[in-house]
Amino acid sequence: FNSKLFARWMLFGVVQGSIAWAVPFAMIGTYDYDKTQPGQFWVCSAAAFTVINVIVWVKLMLYCESPLALTTIVPTVGVFLCYIMALACLGYTPPGKSFQPSMWHVPGNVFGKTENL
Repeated sequence: FNSKLFARWMLFGVVQGSIAWAVPFAMIGTYDYDKTQPGQFWVCSAAAFTVINVIVWVKLMLYCESPLALTTIVPTVGVFLCYIMALACLGYTPPGKSFQPSMWHVPGNVFGKTENL
């Protein structure tokens, strides 16, 4: 266990996560929070979470021995498809609405409007 490397990765993760969360909120967001109704807060949250995921996927690909090998690309594409499926289930299915009513139709607002990305 390399504590210096771990601390460096944690520091970079906190900085990148903070920037990835703050930028969408600063550009298109609002801090009006309503946990029961979909709104701009939830669109910004979903956009920020998507950005954080993309950063992690790209970093993992860049740190691989062979970033363009099928053993790297196929799992990354698979994770991306699972992420899209999870967003679709939260935003467009009855169980998703009962689980998280504030995400109803939010994924379409995130990916449908280019200013959100």
